[in-house]
This record gives sequence, C-alpha cells and structure tokens, in this order.
Amino acid sequence: MKSSNQYKSVQATFKVLTNHDKQGYPIPYVEGAEDGTIRVGETFTIVLPPHVSPSYERVHFMFNTAGVTAGIYIRLLDFVSGEATRLVVTPDVIIAEKPFKVGDVATVESFLDMRNVGWVWGEVSVPYTFIS
Repeated sequence: MKSSNQYKSVQATFKVLTNHDKQGYPIPYVEGAEDGTIRVGETFTIVLPPHVSPSYERVHFMFNTAGVTAGIYIRLLDFVSGEATRLVVTPDVIIAEKPFKVGDVATVESFLDMRNVGWVWGEVSVPYTFIS
C-alpha cells in the first residue's frame, strides 16, 4: 500500500472456527479501553494478543458498529508468531463517510490468513461504546 488512505479489496473464503478450534485463539481488544469506552476523535490501538503459530501469515481487523454505520478501512498486517499485532486507529483509518459518533457501539473482529487454507475467522471482542 502506498498511502494510508488506500486499501485493498480482499476476496477470500473464510473458515469459521468451531469452539474446539478456538481454544487458545487470542481475543482482540482495544488497548487502554478496559472500561469499554473510547473517546470520539481520539487515536486508539486495536490489539491481537500474542499467538504462537507457524501457520499464519497476515492479520485483518474489522472494527464496526452492528449495522456498519461506522467503521475502519481494511488493513492487512503481517502476523509474527509469538508477538502481539497492533493497529493504530488514526482519523485516516476510519471510513470518512462512516465516522464513529457518541453512543456508537462497535466490536473488533480478527481474521488470520492461514497458509494454504485461507482466512480464519476468530473471536469477537467485547463491545466498545464511543463517548464524548
């Protein structure tokens, strides 16, 4: 990607993990938002905790409201086994036509690109509410 405003369309098949498959799969969260709130207009960081696996190549985060009335652009990040994956959400990462507003509730979903399998749909975070 040449600019932070560009994003790539991802065509992929998703494998939905069963509860058995999800054992040990990390749950994404928003760093510093332990109380479940994020201030509108402030930069925040989405984190996928460290996960040890030689099978994954990339991480994709979705962070949207239920009706996708607000959300972030697709970002593909390299997966490094044993290290946390972080996405800093600045204003240019938020979809310009769909900014977060006070009262919006959003969740983080993470997907891991598994070599020779495709995208694996993982766990969903707790809900986060946007405040002023």
